[in-house]
Parts: sequence; C-alpha cells; structure tokens
Amino acid sequence: MNILVVGAGGVGASMASIAETRSFFDSFVLADISRERALQAVAELDDPGKFSPEVVDADNVAQLVALIDRTKADVVVNACDPRFNETIFEACYQAKCSYMDMAMNLSKPHPTNPYNEVGIPLG
Repeated sequence: MNILVVGAGGVGASMASIAETRSFFDSFVLADISRERALQAVAELDDPGKFSPEVVDADNVAQLVALIDRTKADVVVNACDPRFNETIFEACYQAKCSYMDMAMNLSKPHPTNPYNEVGIPLG
C-alpha cells in the first residue's frame, strides 16, 4: 500500500511517526506546501527509509492529482485544515484514489447558521 499524507504539520508528522512502527505499507509520502516542514518531519523519524517528503499546494487540484499519480498512492490522508477538504477530495476523485479525512462533514458551512448547524458534507 502506498500512502500519501497531505499536511506535514503536527497531525501528518504524528501519522508518520506511528506508521514507522508498522509494516502494512510500502511507501509513505508526507507532502506539504512547505518543503522545509516536510523534510523536517521525515528527518525526525527513527527509520525514514520508507518515507519521502514532497511539496504540494493543497489548494491546487492539478498538483494534487499529479502527485497522486507520481507516487502511485492507494490512499490519500488529508491532514490539512478543513478549508482544503474539497480540493483534496476532488483530486482523489479525479485520480480514482481512496480518500481519508478527519473532519469531512465540516466541508461547507451552513449558509445561515454556520456555528450551530452542520453544512453540506462531502461524504
């Protein structure tokens, strides 16, 4: 299994740290808009051999699709701010790749009562 995590901040870096103790995947790509953040997250792992950093703009569907294709990702995990849910979801849809998200139902705010009612969920 080839995993692509978009977002190399605290959540994405933690996923990589936990994943390095497991053997269920072949490759793990940690992508971020900041090359430095992705490089640092991979460098801080105990055994970075199965991990690679990449740069991607989570707000750019074409860049995401290209990265999904290049890395042969079987699954994309969204570890970004929820404002990027729609673009990452759309890229996965176009690339016919599985998508995982931790805040998917908060994709679009409710049009008249955004702080008290759920908006339009993606899934």
